[in-house]
Amino acid sequence: MTSIRSDPLLVDVVAVSPYFLVQVTDAVQAISRVRLQGNPKLAVELANVNALHTTEVLTKSLSMRSLEPLLRILGLLLLEQGKGYREILAYRELLPSAKRVAKEVTRIAKESNDTELWALADIHLGDAYYILGDAYWKASEHDASLKEKSLECLTNSVHFLTRGFDSLTSVDDKLWALRLLAASWTYLHDARQFEEAEDKAKEYIEQGLFSGVDNACMVHEGLARSYAILGKPNRGFQALEDARQIYGRGYQ
Repeated sequence: MTSIRSDPLLVDVVAVSPYFLVQVTDAVQAISRVRLQGNPKLAVELANVNALHTTEVLTKSLSMRSLEPLLRILGLLLLEQGKGYREILAYRELLPSAKRVAKEVTRIAKESNDTELWALADIHLGDAYYILGDAYWKASEHDASLKEKSLECLTNSVHFLTRGFDSLTSVDDKLWALRLLAASWTYLHDARQFEEAEDKAKEYIEQGLFSGVDNACMVHEGLARSYAILGKPNRGFQALEDARQIYGRGYQ
């Protein structure tokens, strides 16, 4: 089979083909599944290969009409690559990696005037700051000097998550952002903001518009952790029970 990378003429033909757009769109979803199934290293490799192919198609495309959807797909591939790296990199490498991904995706979003892609770059960066804030918080039990670093990271997490949230259209993305916001506000001891994020998340879940039960269950798991930190174990157990019931009903 002739590869896209080895045949310039084929690149020009495929660049304007709806079939190619479907292929790479499906690739983004497949890479996400690979990562969620516990193989982030393979997900990174697949995202890298597909991003290289898509970049080459973009550089050789003869159709302006195909540029915007391809740019969006390239941005999504880079975000999937970043999510995979997030799970395999050491903490000291996590934020530099997330910043590089967010910067490149933001550049693509500006070029294609894609506000949602820009928002996803913000969510990606907010996620990285949350992971670091959570790690610093736990480590501060043994080193109190790390508490300040934790609060700084969590404050930055809230900033990027809040900035990106309103431009999101996917309920799954909104649920993930709200899970992170609720957790960040918990560490920052802002009960009002935590409850606001919790209420929004529950509202989306009750509407049942998410793509799979895992997305809703992860929110309830995150709320359970937050309740544990807040010293409310009974509400935490209820959140886990809510997740169990949702999983049992099997929303699709």
